[in-house]
Amino acid sequence: MYQNHNCPTKQTSPRKLLKWLLILPLLVLYCGAIPALADQSPRKPPVVPTDGKPLKIMPLPNKSVMRTMRYRLRHDRRLDGRHIRVVADGPRVVLLGSVPNYFQRRIAREIAQGFWGVNLVDDRLRVLSTPRSANEIEDQIRRKIAQNAATAGQGIKVKVQRDVVTLTATVDTLYAKTKAIRLAMSTPRVSTVQDHLTVRAAGSGEELAARVHEALRRHPLAVQRPLRVVSTNSYVSVRGGAYTRQAKEQVWVIASMVPGVTGLDNEVVVLPKAVRKYWRSHR
Repeated sequence: MYQNHNCPTKQTSPRKLLKWLLILPLLVLYCGAIPALADQSPRKPPVVPTDGKPLKIMPLPNKSVMRTMRYRLRHDRRLDGRHIRVVADGPRVVLLGSVPNYFQRRIAREIAQGFWGVNLVDDRLRVLSTPRSANEIEDQIRRKIAQNAATAGQGIKVKVQRDVVTLTATVDTLYAKTKAIRLAMSTPRVSTVQDHLTVRAAGSGEELAARVHEALRRHPLAVQRPLRVVSTNSYVSVRGGAYTRQAKEQVWVIASMVPGVTGLDNEVVVLPKAVRKYWRSHR
């Protein structure tokens, strides 16, 4: 075996070897002790409310949120919020005042629960002038249906069991069906409406789409921008742009009043201000 005697070999001194023999066990002990100490560190138990559900840690509702909530309650079309007062108590919101029926009371509670930072809604709303029996509720709903122009003469049958109303009939338009359900839901002491209403078929496909398009074209509010109507069987989809939200809602009303439309998808988009200005200048 060849050895280069000119290149001296590096030898480890006994002192350095002893030093490393002492340091290595200490390093092993130190590295193993850190996870053990971390696992044994005391942890704070999670805050759990009395109902057993985990508590949501969210910022408290500020003045801007409460102002928006009062505006929503006052201007929601499903709700008569003129006599509703809102009081904030930390993450709890208290609803005070009165509403005409139980349906509007439920809508007010759902609106308040939908705001960020509200953990609990204390519903103290009073319901005014509620009928006392199922026969009174049934007579009141029939009177509303007979007095409304969209639902009168449709032969809608009303059956009431406690606070559940069942509507059964074959109506001419989708608008009449929706209007009858809303009239029943707006009656005091009514909590649920079972919809057994069907819309009478009157054409489908391109013929139905053409009739819907013609009805929209004759209305000045809904024809601010060209609309596209697509029909699959008796289900209609309306696409396009509108200048205002009221115009978009009017598109649904006009299309739902066309006989034969059993389902309606309103895909009309409210155009931004810059786009509205451009289209008005290029008309």
